Amino acid sequence: MESPPVKQSIYYSFSSLPLAAMLLTIFVYLPKFLIEEISLAPALVGFGLIFVKLLDLILDPFVGIFTDNSKQNGFGFKKFIFISFLPLSFCYLLIFFLPESLNTQLIFLIAVVGLFISYTFFDIAYQALGLELCESYHGRTKLFSIRDSSILLGTIVAAALPTYLESIALNEIAKFQITAIAYVLLLVLSVYFITKVTEKSFVKDKAVKYEKSSESNIRTCFRSRAFNVLSMNYFLTSFGSTISGGLILIYLQYVLGITSGSKYILIFFLLSLLGMPLWVYLAKRIDKLPIWIFAMGLTTASFTGVLFLEKGDEFYYLIIVSLSGLGLGGCLVIPSSMQADIAEIESKKNKRNLHASIVSFWAMIKKVSAAIGIGIAFPILEYSGFIANIEQDESVITMIKFLYAGVPLICYCLAIGCAFFYPISKNNFREENVS
Repeated sequence: MESPPVKQSIYYSFSSLPLAAMLLTIFVYLPKFLIEEISLAPALVGFGLIFVKLLDLILDPFVGIFTDNSKQNGFGFKKFIFISFLPLSFCYLLIFFLPESLNTQLIFLIAVVGLFISYTFFDIAYQALGLELCESYHGRTKLFSIRDSSILLGTIVAAALPTYLESIALNEIAKFQITAIAYVLLLVLSVYFITKVTEKSFVKDKAVKYEKSSESNIRTCFRSRAFNVLSMNYFLTSFGSTISGGLILIYLQYVLGITSGSKYILIFFLLSLLGMPLWVYLAKRIDKLPIWIFAMGLTTASFTGVLFLEKGDEFYYLIIVSLSGLGLGGCLVIPSSMQADIAEIESKKNKRNLHASIVSFWAMIKKVSAAIGIGIAFPILEYSGFIANIEQDESVITMIKFLYAGVPLICYCLAIGCAFFYPISKNNFREENVS
Protein backbone atom coordinates (compact mmCIF):
# COMPACT_ATOMS: atom_id res chain seq x y z
CA MET A 1 0.00 0.00 0.00
CA GLU A 2 1.47 3.37 -1.01
CA SER A 3 1.22 6.52 1.03
CA PRO A 4 -2.47 7.38 1.64
CA PRO A 5 -3.82 10.44 -0.20
CA VAL A 6 -3.17 13.74 1.57
CA LYS A 7 -6.91 14.22 2.13
CA GLN A 8 -7.22 10.88 3.94
CA SER A 9 -4.09 11.65 6.00
CA ILE A 10 -5.67 14.94 7.08
CA TYR A 11 -8.97 13.20 7.86
CA TYR A 12 -7.12 10.77 10.11
CA SER A 13 -4.77 13.32 11.70
CA PHE A 14 -7.38 15.93 12.59
CA SER A 15 -8.45 14.05 15.75
CA SER A 16 -5.04 14.77 17.29
CA LEU A 17 -5.86 18.48 17.49
CA PRO A 18 -8.85 18.29 19.89
CA LEU A 19 -7.26 15.38 21.81
CA ALA A 20 -4.08 17.39 22.47
CA ALA A 21 -6.05 20.53 23.35
CA MET A 22 -8.32 18.66 25.76
CA LEU A 23 -5.43 16.92 27.52
CA LEU A 24 -3.41 20.12 27.95
CA THR A 25 -6.45 21.93 29.34
CA ILE A 26 -7.13 19.14 31.85
CA PHE A 27 -3.62 19.11 33.33
CA VAL A 28 -2.58 22.77 32.98
CA TYR A 29 -5.73 24.88 33.39
CA LEU A 30 -8.33 22.64 35.03
CA PRO A 31 -6.90 22.44 38.60
CA LYS A 32 -6.83 26.22 39.02
CA PHE A 33 -10.32 26.53 37.45
CA LEU A 34 -11.89 23.95 39.76
CA ILE A 35 -10.27 25.32 42.91
CA GLU A 36 -10.87 29.03 42.28
CA GLU A 37 -14.10 29.10 40.29
CA ILE A 38 -15.98 25.94 41.32
CA SER A 39 -14.63 25.98 44.91
CA LEU A 40 -13.57 22.34 44.99
CA ALA A 41 -11.04 21.41 47.66
CA PRO A 42 -7.44 21.39 46.33
CA ALA A 43 -6.88 17.98 47.93
CA LEU A 44 -9.89 16.56 46.08
CA VAL A 45 -8.72 17.96 42.74
CA GLY A 46 -5.21 16.63 43.32
CA PHE A 47 -6.47 13.23 44.42
CA GLY A 48 -8.81 12.98 41.43
CA LEU A 49 -6.09 13.77 38.88
CA ILE A 50 -3.49 11.51 40.53
CA PHE A 51 -6.02 8.67 40.76
CA VAL A 52 -6.97 8.87 37.09
CA LYS A 53 -3.31 9.04 36.04
CA LEU A 54 -2.62 5.84 37.97
CA LEU A 55 -5.77 4.26 36.55
CA ASP A 56 -4.75 5.37 33.07
CA LEU A 57 -1.31 3.85 33.56
CA ILE A 58 -2.76 0.49 34.64
CA LEU A 59 -5.42 0.50 31.92
CA ASP A 60 -3.11 1.14 28.96
CA PRO A 61 -1.78 -2.41 28.32
CA PHE A 62 -5.12 -4.09 29.08
CA VAL A 63 -7.00 -1.77 26.73
CA GLY A 64 -4.37 -2.31 24.03
CA ILE A 65 -4.51 -6.11 24.26
CA PHE A 66 -8.32 -6.12 24.43
CA THR A 67 -8.51 -3.84 21.40
CA ASP A 68 -6.15 -6.07 19.39
CA ASN A 69 -8.06 -9.25 20.30
CA SER A 70 -11.31 -7.54 19.33
CA LYS A 71 -9.78 -6.49 16.01
CA GLN A 72 -8.89 -10.11 15.30
CA ASN A 73 -12.56 -11.00 15.87
CA GLY A 74 -13.89 -8.37 13.46
CA PHE A 75 -14.43 -5.44 15.86
CA GLY A 76 -12.25 -2.78 14.23
CA PHE A 77 -10.38 0.18 15.68
CA LYS A 78 -12.87 2.66 14.22
CA LYS A 79 -15.70 1.08 16.22
CA PHE A 80 -13.79 1.71 19.46
CA ILE A 81 -13.36 5.33 18.39
CA PHE A 82 -17.07 5.75 17.58
CA ILE A 83 -18.19 4.18 20.86
CA SER A 84 -15.72 5.95 23.16
CA PHE A 85 -16.06 9.47 21.80
CA LEU A 86 -19.59 9.85 23.19
CA PRO A 87 -18.70 9.27 26.89
CA LEU A 88 -15.44 11.17 26.30
CA SER A 89 -17.34 14.24 25.07
CA PHE A 90 -20.01 14.00 27.77
CA CYS A 91 -17.54 13.62 30.66
CA TYR A 92 -15.32 16.43 29.36
CA LEU A 93 -18.26 18.83 29.20
CA LEU A 94 -19.55 17.68 32.57
CA ILE A 95 -16.28 18.67 34.27
CA PHE A 96 -16.73 22.27 33.12
CA PHE A 97 -20.50 22.34 33.72
CA LEU A 98 -20.63 20.70 37.16
CA PRO A 99 -24.20 21.00 38.54
CA GLU A 100 -24.41 22.96 41.79
CA SER A 101 -27.63 21.30 42.98
CA LEU A 102 -26.04 17.84 43.24
CA ASN A 103 -22.98 16.51 45.06
CA THR A 104 -20.41 18.46 43.05
CA GLN A 105 -17.42 16.60 44.44
CA LEU A 106 -18.83 13.17 43.63
CA ILE A 107 -19.89 14.27 40.14
CA PHE A 108 -16.38 15.61 39.53
CA LEU A 109 -14.75 12.31 40.51
CA ILE A 110 -17.16 10.28 38.36
CA ALA A 111 -16.68 12.63 35.41
CA VAL A 112 -12.88 12.64 35.56
CA VAL A 113 -12.69 8.83 35.88
CA GLY A 114 -15.14 8.41 32.97
CA LEU A 115 -13.16 10.92 30.94
CA PHE A 116 -9.85 9.09 31.23
CA ILE A 117 -11.28 5.61 30.69
CA SER A 118 -13.00 6.73 27.49
CA TYR A 119 -9.95 8.81 26.46
CA THR A 120 -7.71 5.74 26.82
CA PHE A 121 -9.97 3.61 24.62
CA PHE A 122 -10.27 6.39 22.03
CA ASP A 123 -6.58 7.28 21.93
CA ILE A 124 -5.20 3.72 21.74
CA ALA A 125 -7.65 2.73 19.00
CA TYR A 126 -6.90 5.98 17.17
CA GLN A 127 -3.13 5.51 17.29
CA ALA A 128 -3.43 1.83 16.32
CA LEU A 129 -5.54 2.83 13.31
CA GLY A 130 -2.75 5.15 12.21
CA LEU A 131 -0.09 2.45 12.51
CA GLU A 132 -1.84 0.26 9.96
CA LEU A 133 -3.09 3.05 7.69
CA CYS A 134 -0.05 3.01 5.45
CA GLU A 135 2.43 0.24 4.56
CA SER A 136 4.83 2.47 2.63
CA TYR A 137 8.13 2.76 4.52
CA HIS A 138 8.56 6.45 3.71
CA GLY A 139 4.88 7.23 3.15
CA ARG A 140 4.06 6.67 6.80
CA THR A 141 6.66 9.28 7.81
CA LYS A 142 4.65 11.81 5.82
CA LEU A 143 1.41 10.56 7.39
CA PHE A 144 2.72 10.93 10.94
CA SER A 145 4.22 14.33 10.20
CA ILE A 146 0.67 15.50 9.51
CA ARG A 147 -0.63 13.80 12.68
CA ASP A 148 2.15 15.15 14.90
CA SER A 149 1.70 18.61 13.37
CA SER A 150 -1.93 18.36 14.42
CA ILE A 151 -0.82 17.51 17.97
CA LEU A 152 1.40 20.60 18.05
CA LEU A 153 -1.42 22.75 16.66
CA GLY A 154 -3.74 21.44 19.36
CA THR A 155 -1.16 22.32 22.00
CA ILE A 156 -0.74 25.83 20.60
CA VAL A 157 -4.51 26.35 20.39
CA ALA A 158 -5.01 25.19 23.99
CA ALA A 159 -2.29 27.57 25.17
CA ALA A 160 -3.56 30.55 23.15
CA LEU A 161 -7.37 30.29 23.30
CA PRO A 162 -7.84 31.09 27.02
CA THR A 163 -5.61 34.16 26.63
CA TYR A 164 -7.64 35.33 23.64
CA LEU A 165 -10.94 34.86 25.48
CA GLU A 166 -9.61 36.96 28.36
CA SER A 167 -9.25 39.86 25.94
CA ILE A 168 -13.02 39.93 25.31
CA ALA A 169 -13.88 40.37 28.98
CA LEU A 170 -15.38 36.96 29.77
CA ASN A 171 -15.42 35.62 33.30
CA GLU A 172 -13.34 32.54 34.08
CA ILE A 173 -16.22 30.06 34.14
CA ALA A 174 -17.62 31.24 30.79
CA LYS A 175 -14.14 31.24 29.27
CA PHE A 176 -13.45 27.60 30.06
CA GLN A 177 -16.98 26.49 29.22
CA ILE A 178 -16.61 28.02 25.76
CA THR A 179 -13.27 26.28 25.24
CA ALA A 180 -14.77 22.97 26.39
CA ILE A 181 -17.64 23.29 23.91
CA ALA A 182 -15.21 24.28 21.14
CA TYR A 183 -12.95 21.27 21.73
CA VAL A 184 -15.88 18.84 21.87
CA LEU A 185 -17.25 20.24 18.60
CA LEU A 186 -13.81 19.77 17.05
CA LEU A 187 -13.77 16.21 18.38
CA VAL A 188 -17.20 15.50 16.84
CA LEU A 189 -15.93 16.88 13.52
CA SER A 190 -12.81 14.74 13.77
CA VAL A 191 -14.89 11.59 14.35
CA TYR A 192 -16.89 12.45 11.23
CA PHE A 193 -13.58 12.64 9.35
CA ILE A 194 -12.59 9.23 10.78
CA THR A 195 -15.65 7.74 9.05
CA LYS A 196 -13.94 8.64 5.76
CA VAL A 197 -10.73 6.78 6.67
CA THR A 198 -10.38 3.28 5.25
CA GLU A 199 -9.51 0.70 7.90
CA LYS A 200 -7.77 -2.57 7.05
CA SER A 201 -9.54 -5.77 8.04
CA PHE A 202 -7.62 -8.41 9.94
CA VAL A 203 -7.42 -11.59 7.87
CA LYS A 204 -7.14 -14.69 10.03
CA ASP A 205 -4.83 -17.51 9.05
CA LYS A 206 -6.84 -20.70 9.48
CA ALA A 207 -3.68 -22.63 10.26
CA VAL A 208 -2.90 -20.44 13.28
CA LYS A 209 -4.42 -20.90 16.72
CA TYR A 210 -4.88 -17.38 18.07
CA GLU A 211 -4.12 -16.96 21.77
CA LYS A 212 -6.12 -14.43 23.75
CA SER A 213 -3.88 -14.22 26.78
CA SER A 214 -2.17 -10.97 27.71
CA GLU A 215 1.13 -12.78 28.17
CA SER A 216 1.31 -13.76 24.50
CA ASN A 217 1.10 -10.15 23.33
CA ILE A 218 3.59 -8.98 25.94
CA ARG A 219 6.09 -11.73 25.17
CA THR A 220 5.81 -11.10 21.44
CA CYS A 221 6.50 -7.38 21.78
CA PHE A 222 9.47 -7.71 24.12
CA ARG A 223 11.12 -10.34 21.90
CA SER A 224 11.54 -7.62 19.24
CA ARG A 225 14.90 -5.83 19.31
CA ALA A 226 13.45 -2.83 17.48
CA PHE A 227 10.61 -2.58 20.02
CA ASN A 228 13.05 -2.73 22.94
CA VAL A 229 15.34 -0.07 21.45
CA LEU A 230 12.47 2.33 20.81
CA SER A 231 11.03 1.59 24.26
CA MET A 232 14.31 2.46 25.97
CA ASN A 233 14.57 5.60 23.89
CA TYR A 234 11.05 6.63 24.87
CA PHE A 235 11.80 6.02 28.54
CA LEU A 236 14.95 8.13 28.49
CA THR A 237 13.61 11.03 26.41
CA SER A 238 10.33 11.15 28.32
CA PHE A 239 12.21 11.18 31.63
CA GLY A 240 14.44 14.04 30.51
CA SER A 241 11.81 16.14 28.73
CA THR A 242 9.35 15.85 31.63
CA ILE A 243 11.91 17.22 34.08
CA SER A 244 12.88 19.97 31.66
CA GLY A 245 9.26 20.90 30.96
CA GLY A 246 8.35 20.92 34.62
CA LEU A 247 11.24 23.24 35.52
CA ILE A 248 11.25 25.62 32.55
CA LEU A 249 9.41 28.46 34.30
CA ILE A 250 11.58 28.08 37.41
CA TYR A 251 14.74 28.17 35.27
CA LEU A 252 13.55 31.24 33.37
CA GLN A 253 12.59 33.17 36.49
CA TYR A 254 15.46 32.35 38.87
CA VAL A 255 18.35 31.80 36.44
CA LEU A 256 17.62 34.15 33.52
CA GLY A 257 15.36 36.62 35.32
CA ILE A 258 12.47 36.15 32.85
CA THR A 259 9.06 36.38 34.53
CA SER A 260 6.97 35.17 31.56
CA GLY A 261 8.02 32.18 29.49
CA SER A 262 4.96 31.88 27.25
CA LYS A 263 6.61 33.36 24.16
CA TYR A 264 9.56 30.95 24.40
CA ILE A 265 7.24 27.96 24.75
CA LEU A 266 5.24 29.18 21.74
CA ILE A 267 8.40 29.66 19.64
CA PHE A 268 9.61 26.19 20.65
CA PHE A 269 6.42 24.51 19.42
CA LEU A 270 6.12 26.67 16.30
CA LEU A 271 9.66 25.79 15.21
CA SER A 272 8.89 22.11 15.84
CA LEU A 273 5.83 22.44 13.63
CA LEU A 274 7.58 24.35 10.84
CA GLY A 275 10.52 21.95 10.82
CA MET A 276 8.54 18.77 10.27
CA PRO A 277 8.48 18.91 6.44
CA LEU A 278 12.29 19.17 6.49
CA TRP A 279 12.64 16.00 8.60
CA VAL A 280 10.19 14.11 6.35
CA TYR A 281 12.22 15.13 3.30
CA LEU A 282 15.56 14.18 4.87
CA ALA A 283 14.26 10.84 6.14
CA LYS A 284 13.07 9.97 2.63
CA ARG A 285 16.30 11.06 0.95
CA ILE A 286 18.64 9.35 3.45
CA ASP A 287 16.83 7.06 5.94
CA LYS A 288 14.95 7.28 9.20
CA LEU A 289 17.65 6.12 11.62
CA PRO A 290 20.49 8.53 10.70
CA ILE A 291 18.09 11.48 10.47
CA TRP A 292 16.51 10.55 13.81
CA ILE A 293 19.96 10.45 15.40
CA PHE A 294 20.80 13.78 13.77
CA ALA A 295 17.57 15.38 15.07
CA MET A 296 18.29 14.15 18.60
CA GLY A 297 21.87 15.36 18.24
CA LEU A 298 20.73 18.83 17.15
CA THR A 299 18.36 19.09 20.10
CA THR A 300 21.01 17.85 22.52
CA ALA A 301 23.87 19.97 21.22
CA SER A 302 21.83 23.17 21.16
CA PHE A 303 20.30 22.55 24.60
CA THR A 304 23.79 22.16 26.10
CA GLY A 305 24.13 25.94 25.90
CA VAL A 306 21.47 26.33 28.60
CA LEU A 307 24.03 25.22 31.21
CA PHE A 308 26.18 28.30 30.55
CA LEU A 309 23.55 31.05 30.46
CA GLU A 310 23.27 33.70 33.15
CA LYS A 311 20.75 36.38 34.08
CA GLY A 312 19.94 38.59 31.10
CA ASP A 313 20.96 36.09 28.39
CA GLU A 314 17.52 36.14 26.77
CA PHE A 315 18.80 36.41 23.18
CA TYR A 316 21.02 33.35 23.53
CA TYR A 317 18.18 31.43 25.13
CA LEU A 318 15.95 32.34 22.19
CA ILE A 319 18.52 30.85 19.78
CA ILE A 320 18.76 27.67 21.88
CA VAL A 321 14.97 27.33 22.05
CA SER A 322 14.68 27.80 18.28
CA LEU A 323 17.31 25.16 17.45
CA SER A 324 16.07 22.62 20.00
CA GLY A 325 12.49 23.21 18.84
CA LEU A 326 13.54 22.56 15.26
CA GLY A 327 15.18 19.31 16.34
CA LEU A 328 12.10 18.25 18.29
CA GLY A 329 10.10 17.95 15.07
CA GLY A 330 12.37 15.13 13.92
CA CYS A 331 12.36 13.55 17.38
CA LEU A 332 8.56 13.35 17.18
CA VAL A 333 7.74 12.32 13.64
CA ILE A 334 10.47 9.76 12.91
CA PRO A 335 9.85 7.54 15.97
CA SER A 336 6.12 7.68 15.15
CA SER A 337 6.92 6.28 11.71
CA MET A 338 9.21 3.65 13.27
CA GLN A 339 6.33 2.56 15.51
CA ALA A 340 4.33 1.68 12.40
CA ASP A 341 7.28 -0.22 10.89
CA ILE A 342 7.65 -2.31 14.06
CA ALA A 343 3.90 -2.93 14.38
CA GLU A 344 3.65 -4.12 10.78
CA ILE A 345 6.68 -6.39 10.99
CA GLU A 346 5.72 -7.97 14.31
CA SER A 347 2.05 -8.41 13.37
CA LYS A 348 2.93 -10.16 10.11
CA LYS A 349 5.72 -12.20 11.64
CA ASN A 350 3.48 -13.46 14.47
CA LYS A 351 0.29 -13.62 12.37
CA ARG A 352 -1.69 -11.67 14.99
CA ASN A 353 -2.76 -8.07 15.41
CA LEU A 354 -0.35 -6.21 17.71
CA HIS A 355 -0.90 -2.56 16.74
CA ALA A 356 -2.92 -1.49 19.78
CA SER A 357 -0.81 -3.57 22.18
CA ILE A 358 2.38 -1.92 20.94
CA VAL A 359 0.82 1.55 21.20
CA SER A 360 -0.39 0.87 24.74
CA PHE A 361 2.96 -0.47 25.96
CA TRP A 362 4.77 2.60 24.68
CA ALA A 363 2.14 4.88 26.24
CA MET A 364 2.66 3.12 29.58
CA ILE A 365 6.46 3.37 29.32
CA LYS A 366 6.32 7.12 28.66
CA LYS A 367 3.88 7.72 31.53
CA VAL A 368 5.96 5.71 34.02
CA SER A 369 9.09 7.57 32.96
CA ALA A 370 7.40 10.96 33.23
CA ALA A 371 6.00 10.15 36.68
CA ILE A 372 9.43 9.08 37.96
CA GLY A 373 11.03 12.21 36.51
CA ILE A 374 8.64 14.62 38.19
CA GLY A 375 8.66 12.58 41.40
CA ILE A 376 12.44 12.88 41.64
CA ALA A 377 13.09 16.41 40.35
CA PHE A 378 11.00 18.54 42.70
CA PRO A 379 12.06 16.86 45.98
CA ILE A 380 15.71 17.27 44.92
CA LEU A 381 15.04 20.92 44.16
CA GLU A 382 13.49 21.43 47.59
CA TYR A 383 16.32 19.67 49.42
CA SER A 384 18.85 21.83 47.56
CA GLY A 385 17.50 24.83 49.47
CA PHE A 386 15.13 26.30 46.89
CA ILE A 387 12.55 28.72 48.34
CA ALA A 388 10.09 30.39 45.99
CA ASN A 389 9.96 34.16 45.43
CA ILE A 390 13.39 34.98 46.86
CA GLU A 391 16.87 35.41 45.39
CA GLN A 392 18.46 31.96 45.14
CA ASP A 393 21.92 30.99 46.38
CA GLU A 394 24.52 30.06 43.79
CA SER A 395 24.31 26.40 44.82
CA VAL A 396 20.56 26.42 44.18
CA ILE A 397 21.08 28.10 40.79
CA THR A 398 23.54 25.34 39.91
CA MET A 399 21.01 22.69 40.95
CA ILE A 400 18.26 24.31 38.87
CA LYS A 401 20.58 24.28 35.84
CA PHE A 402 21.53 20.66 36.48
CA LEU A 403 17.92 19.50 36.80
CA TYR A 404 16.56 21.60 33.94
CA ALA A 405 19.38 20.88 31.49
CA GLY A 406 22.00 18.51 32.91
CA VAL A 407 19.74 15.55 33.66
CA PRO A 408 17.86 15.80 30.32
CA LEU A 409 21.16 16.07 28.44
CA ILE A 410 22.42 12.87 30.08
CA CYS A 411 19.15 11.16 29.11
CA TYR A 412 19.31 12.42 25.51
CA CYS A 413 22.93 11.27 25.11
CA LEU A 414 22.00 7.81 26.38
CA ALA A 415 18.99 7.80 24.04
CA ILE A 416 21.22 8.63 21.07
CA GLY A 417 23.58 5.81 22.00
CA CYS A 418 20.63 3.44 22.31
CA ALA A 419 19.34 4.46 18.86
CA PHE A 420 22.44 3.04 17.16
CA PHE A 421 21.16 -0.45 18.00
CA TYR A 422 17.90 0.07 16.08
CA PRO A 423 17.89 -2.72 13.44
CA ILE A 424 15.35 -1.61 10.80
CA SER A 425 16.40 0.36 7.72
CA LYS A 426 14.91 1.00 4.30
CA ASN A 427 17.21 -1.70 2.91
CA ASN A 428 16.10 -4.51 5.25
CA PHE A 429 12.50 -3.43 5.92
CA ARG A 430 10.96 -5.82 3.40
CA GLU A 431 13.29 -8.62 4.47
CA GLU A 432 12.15 -8.15 8.09
CA ASN A 433 8.55 -8.20 6.89
CA VAL A 434 8.80 -11.60 5.30
CA SER A 435 11.30 -13.30 7.62
